[in-house]
Amino acid sequence: MIRSADASPTWGSAKSDETRLRIDLATVIGFGLLLMPLSTMWHEIGGHAATCVALGGRVTELGAFYVECMTLGRGGNIAVALAGATMDAIGAAVAFQLWRRMRGDLARLAWWYVWLSHAMTAAGYLCFRGRSGLATWGRAGTAGSGRCRCRWRGAQANSSSGWRFISGWCARASRH
Repeated sequence: MIRSADASPTWGSAKSDETRLRIDLATVIGFGLLLMPLSTMWHEIGGHAATCVALGGRVTELGAFYVECMTLGRGGNIAVALAGATMDAIGAAVAFQLWRRMRGDLARLAWWYVWLSHAMTAAGYLCFRGRSGLATWGRAGTAGSGRCRCRWRGAQANSSSGWRFISGWCARASRH
């Protein structure tokens, strides 16, 4: 939690420039320890695995950072590859709305972390994964291989420009 020197909670109040703020390091570390596995499960299970099953595929392996989906064609595999970043974008949008509605310091801090974590993860997939050729979005992966690779790369470049705009918007919005 963020506390002022007199131990009363503050969050961007008018007095914040007059009062020195301290950040409780244990709270920040705790949020990080909770957010990493929960965000990963949201991405992998809620995104990739759920899409695999919804499209009639079979999840054969589920690891901390991957899902193996069998029995889908190329289109289904591309949808599964896109589903993780899509879930991160949805999570960011929901967390942003919750962050704006929260009134308590701890709740605002928690939803701010969730919002930025999901937004930056989704933006990172579009900006870096496809362009770098890594993982499921790369040349050897599901969404990057095949005849349509050049058109797919162009779509990723356009999407990454959009995500850079959204990332900048996130930074501006969090100042208010």
